[in-house]
Amino acid sequence: EGGFLLAEKILKRVEEKEITFGGELFKVTVTAGIAVSRGGEDGSDDCVRRADEALFMGKAQGRNRVVAAS
Repeated sequence: EGGFLLAEKILKRVEEKEITFGGELFKVTVTAGIAVSRGGEDGSDDCVRRADEALFMGKAQGRNRVVAAS
């Protein structure tokens, strides 16, 4: 839960920023996938794989969001 809340705070801070480059204004968004390491997983690879899957779910759902792996 703490990781999810932190990721949402980061998302909001990034979303509020405006970047000017080459005379053009840009807004940036963040999509994050998070996962908690489970006992019995094969090292960190399983956790990273689940976080990656959550990331792509977030992008498919419209981006600019945090998705927690199940």
